[in-house]
Amino acid sequence: MKKYTKIITVFTVILLNILIITACDIGTNQEDTKSVSTPSATPASGTYTTTQIITLTTATSDAAIHYTIDGSNPTTGSTLYTSPITISTTTTLKAIAIKSGMANSEIFTAVYTINSLLYVAYDAAGGTPAPASPVNKNPGDIITQPQTMTKDWHTFDAWYTDSNRTEPAVFPITVTANVNLYAKWIFNTITNIADVSTYLASLSANTSSNPVNLSINIELGTMTEGSSGWQQLLDTISTSGKFVNIDLSACAMSGTSFNPDLNIATGKDKIVSIVLPAAATSIEKGSFSDSTFKNFTNLKSISGENVLTIGEYAFYSSGSTTGNKNLQNIDFPKVTNIGNSAFAYCTGLQNADLPQATNIGYAAFRGCTSLQSISFPASVTLSTINPTFAGCTSLVSFTITGSGTLSVIENGKALVRNGTELVAYPSASGTVAMNTITTIGIYAFSDCTGLQGVSFPAVAVIGNYAFDGCANLQSVNFPLATTIGSNTFNGCKGLQTADFPEATNIGSMALYSCTSLQSLYIPKVTNIGMFAFGQSGNINLTITLGSSAPTLGAGPFTSVSTAKTVTVKVPDSSSGYTPFTGSNVTVSGADTTANWANGLRGGGWTGSAWATGSSGGVDNINQNITLIIQAVE
Repeated sequence: MKKYTKIITVFTVILLNILIITACDIGTNQEDTKSVSTPSATPASGTYTTTQIITLTTATSDAAIHYTIDGSNPTTGSTLYTSPITISTTTTLKAIAIKSGMANSEIFTAVYTINSLLYVAYDAAGGTPAPASPVNKNPGDIITQPQTMTKDWHTFDAWYTDSNRTEPAVFPITVTANVNLYAKWIFNTITNIADVSTYLASLSANTSSNPVNLSINIELGTMTEGSSGWQQLLDTISTSGKFVNIDLSACAMSGTSFNPDLNIATGKDKIVSIVLPAAATSIEKGSFSDSTFKNFTNLKSISGENVLTIGEYAFYSSGSTTGNKNLQNIDFPKVTNIGNSAFAYCTGLQNADLPQATNIGYAAFRGCTSLQSISFPASVTLSTINPTFAGCTSLVSFTITGSGTLSVIENGKALVRNGTELVAYPSASGTVAMNTITTIGIYAFSDCTGLQGVSFPAVAVIGNYAFDGCANLQSVNFPLATTIGSNTFNGCKGLQTADFPEATNIGSMALYSCTSLQSLYIPKVTNIGMFAFGQSGNINLTITLGSSAPTLGAGPFTSVSTAKTVTVKVPDSSSGYTPFTGSNVTVSGADTTANWANGLRGGGWTGSAWATGSSGGVDNINQNITLIIQAVE
């Protein structure tokens, strides 16, 4: 019996242990399946008028929060919450909390509706009473026409939605975004000088960058007379000290030629733009020393709806402190004739549209370094004796209208006549190659400092000054050119070699100031012009000539002030290269013998005697030149 009692006791102990272990396991499993606390957000979901900064939290320590803001349910792959979330537009935020060993929390959802206040701002431009500005508005609010305003000397035009006053506002306006409204006023035309004075005196001081508009209807009279309405107007402007845009379109005047009188300066520096009288059909001509619009130093814009002729030197500004270098815009829709140098050196001028032009005089736009585009008819007459667009290095667009001899190539950058004569390519740079051009006009590439190389296999004639001032031009290819004009390569300081195998004439100063020139191939040349190689520095030069010595203009190497050796290569059977007789010969120093060699050194040579004129003869031999005449087979 005791034996069974002992067995029962042992069994009971074992059973109790099993029950205890099972109970522990059950407790452990219950802890493992407990869920993480659902996240919460501060501030809570709702409707707001400003951007909200949202903080997410969970009651379960060390739990990670993942969230979405696109309305999708978050997972462990969603964005991990590490810092407050910025919400500036209506957004659905969802979040879930996760911790290892626990069940994921339920998904938290919050909707934030952002109804930001909008505004309406008014720019009354001096009108009174001005609307309150800015004014807060809710989306969907309605804006009606503001109350009537007034402004001295002006008439209200309308409200506009852009600061340039080009897009009229249409009322009522439903607010869906911020609204800006701009009042536009039209200046009332002033009909007497006294009112001009009163009006200008009422204004605050200004500068040329914010001139006041002044529309005038007075009798200008004979504008060069001291008592004329024009000169009274200038006196009034000067006294006020205000910068103005003046509209004279309604003004009467004596005659039809607008002449602002270049002999007076009073008040002109205060005029920033000017609209000429409708009665004006021409602008008086000026002179090389005094342009018509002398002293209009701040003039930026000028127009004349009925102007047909612009006189020569009207706006000429070369080297002048009283010229029109600030002139940027011109508007002469009916002009037919533009005089010589009319706009020369107006370095601020940017564009010119001349739809009715029939004649553009020489140098009319020379030196207009900011000119970018110009348009005129294909039938217009351009000067052939002097540059029209020389030095217009920014001019990249010629627009030609109608039919005529003129057309464009090189994407509108170059102007040609009859398809074969290059008239102008003022913005040329790099290397230019043209296979169909047969003539290069005067000043065609003048001052193209970016030009480095040219190839014209069909060109026969190179005009005067064609490459004048092309300081970085290094190489040229003209296999068929027969005539090299005067000053053609003047100032081409980078030119090192030049080959003209068919050339018969080298014009005066053709290679003047070519300080890098080392080799010149001209085997068929019969004449070399005056000063052809002047001011060419001390770099030694080799010239290859033909069997018959060319005639020489006076002073071929004038203004060469340091020692320079010039080697002339000629066939050993050549004639006329005195004192050369078939063997190499050197002429240098004080040698003044009358011969071809000393003619090249400076005296010039007709074939048997010194060149005539003050620049020729024995007194002009340059002793810095050592000349070697060398025989070649």
